[in-house]
Amino acid sequence: MQLYSAGALPANARVQRTFDMIVHSEVVSLGKPRQLTESSTDAVRQRFIAKAPAEANAILGVQLATNVILYDIGSGGEVHLTFAGNPAYIEAT
Repeated sequence: MQLYSAGALPANARVQRTFDMIVHSEVVSLGKPRQLTESSTDAVRQRFIAKAPAEANAILGVQLATNVILYDIGSGGEVHLTFAGNPAYIEAT
């Protein structure tokens, strides 16, 4: 699955079909020490991609919004991650 966040596709790509927008929000604990690992954000991104229809081979206009909530000093926190985008079927020209 290809993810595109830019306003334009590569010159050799043509959109054949688009699908309804998908949105996936999830809370990731920062724990102790406060850290957000690549594997935890990758897992959230994979669950976002899984919401796309099986016919889609790309998601266009991908946006990521984050919100960090820190608890009392030393007790960790959480990050709210929200991915949004439009699944599409694209072909190389």
